[in-house]
Amino acid sequence: MTDLPLHIEGTQTYHHMIKRLASALCCAYNIPQGDQFVLLIGDGEEANNHHAVETWVATSLRDLDESTAKVLLPHLVERFGQQLRQWETLAW
Repeated sequence: MTDLPLHIEGTQTYHHMIKRLASALCCAYNIPQGDQFVLLIGDGEEANNHHAVETWVATSLRDLDESTAKVLLPHLVERFGQQLRQWETLAW
């Protein structure tokens, strides 16, 4: 484990952690591979849903370290689910 803070953009550790957290959220919520959530989850510039979730994670959790990520994953899953339910309510 590195002593460098993960919030330093451009570090390999930061990007790897964001990708792993986004993958876990996509798996937990069965986020499809398309681009239908890009405008809702991301900033609208992402190529697909997974990249939009990465943007959401990075925006939500700027100061993560590896141990914090493991502790926060259940919280993220719950918060992300609440956000999806809110978007679903607005969409329908």
